[in-house]
Amino acid sequence: MAEMEDGNDLAELLASGSEKPYHAKRPHRKSRAGCRNCKKRKVKCDEKKPSCRTCTLRKETCVYTVSALSPASSSSSSASVPSLELVDNTAPSPSRSPSTSTSVISSPRVYESPPTEIVAHNPGDFLASDAVLSILCQPLFVPMGHDVGDMKLLWAYNASTYRSFATRADGVSKLEHALKVKVIEYATSSPFLMDCVLALTSMHMDWLGRKDLSAPPTKSIIYRAKALEGYRKAVERADPATFPALVACSLLLCALSAQMFFTEDSRYLYILDWLIVWRGIGLILKLMSLKRLGDSGLGTLFLRPPVDLDTSALHIPPNLLFMMTSIKDDDMDFPEIASYYDTLKFLGSLYKELDTQGFSPVLDLRIITYYTFVPARFVELARLRRPRALVIIAHHLAMMKLITTVWWLIGICDPQIRDICGLLQGTEWMGLLGVPQAATRLTDPKDIAKLLLDNHAWEPPETAPFKPHEDPREVWKMSWVDNLGRERFEFPDENEDL
Repeated sequence: MAEMEDGNDLAELLASGSEKPYHAKRPHRKSRAGCRNCKKRKVKCDEKKPSCRTCTLRKETCVYTVSALSPASSSSSSASVPSLELVDNTAPSPSRSPSTSTSVISSPRVYESPPTEIVAHNPGDFLASDAVLSILCQPLFVPMGHDVGDMKLLWAYNASTYRSFATRADGVSKLEHALKVKVIEYATSSPFLMDCVLALTSMHMDWLGRKDLSAPPTKSIIYRAKALEGYRKAVERADPATFPALVACSLLLCALSAQMFFTEDSRYLYILDWLIVWRGIGLILKLMSLKRLGDSGLGTLFLRPPVDLDTSALHIPPNLLFMMTSIKDDDMDFPEIASYYDTLKFLGSLYKELDTQGFSPVLDLRIITYYTFVPARFVELARLRRPRALVIIAHHLAMMKLITTVWWLIGICDPQIRDICGLLQGTEWMGLLGVPQAATRLTDPKDIAKLLLDNHAWEPPETAPFKPHEDPREVWKMSWVDNLGRERFEFPDENEDL
């Protein structure tokens, strides 16, 4: 009886239920593409990017995962893409078996992107004009052989460090393209150039006080050592395929080697070793043809202002001109008069530029590239510590103090001037070092300019200072200039001094 009653109840329930209208469920999309935070809290994510509404309200970092392709879609696709897994910054994702990926890179990794801004903590802000560079927080791809620290440094290079060689020409697309795109393009196939970029960027971030972006000291040393060793071996091999990377690296090494001015184990008068690094640019350029340099996309990095040596000779400081003309026949420097005079004429071009044009990107470029013009014999005399060569270098160091926009030159000049004065202390040459000595006690560029020109009434021309896009001489449109200051449309032959 009980079973029959239960059956009747069930029949009545079914009968009553059948009288109610049936409503089909509305079709809807189920998404699993929400952010990690919403998935963790098991709440619906509106999937807005770069940050969903929930994360925005909670002021949390919104991070989206990159889902793997399904086996079906990957098998039907003509070019399969390896799946990427988002992992924590501190632990790389486990390697995938080579059989599961058709990518050239066997074990890609994804990390959270670098901090959202770089802010210079130094009064001289060497970053973008707004001092803050923002990026979207998104997964970061890490190629084989590198880690998240390397990727942060590459991001910092493209955001800031590349400007180290821009001579205030921030709006120049060709120069920016060469520094941000072409240099990194060649670095991907030449590890020594990549190590040089990473070492220089880490050095820059240290200078800015951004320890969160710079590499640990030991790793920075490894970057630098690998860059120098790889560069040396590439020069020895002289493989034409690496010539563009060698040329780019020769320029970056000038800035990277400046770090040795500030290390405790730096050699006495390190400026004399630094001259060799600058001369190395010309030696590497001789490996390439002008056409090949242009085709490489790096030609704009090596443009220099032309120099009128005859006019520049009229602007040589009188005391330095007398130092050279008073050399007697029995003086050990008598055979070197031509080298000293040519060097002084290029120094005179700096005084001429300052006196007639004032502070400008062209003046900065002339000062920075000075040692690429001087004769090779002068460099040899300087390394022999000939007093006349040291006096000329001291005056150039005083001129270099006018540059306030190139971070890797700041702080170099005063200690080196003092070392030169200390070496020549008590000799007849101290009378020629009065201006460099006085420059070490000044910080304002205008005061230094008045001292150098020996004109306390001097004022910068009305057209100065130039803004990057207003300089009528257009630094970035200059042509190839040889070591005599002349515009050339082909490289000198192998026997000419470059």
